[in-house]
Amino acid sequence: MAPRLSAHPSARAGRLGPSAFGAGGVRQIVETVYEKLWHTFRLDRERPHDLSGCQARVAAKMALHNFCLWLNDQLGRPRLAFTELVDW
Repeated sequence: MAPRLSAHPSARAGRLGPSAFGAGGVRQIVETVYEKLWHTFRLDRERPHDLSGCQARVAAKMALHNFCLWLNDQLGRPRLAFTELVDW
């Protein structure tokens, strides 16, 4: 049986907001999220004619991504094991 670790939050622990990270920390978080979205959803390959078309494509990709996460949870697999869902 694995040991259980428990710790109580410190008195100053609370919800972290932008002020906890400073201006550079917020920028780093935004850039990280942007890069993840850019590469995960292959936004560099999108060439929409209209903004609503781009929004629809991104929404469809995000919905599929969330569905795959949910399905992997239901099947007891690692959440990001998407290649196992497709029978190559």
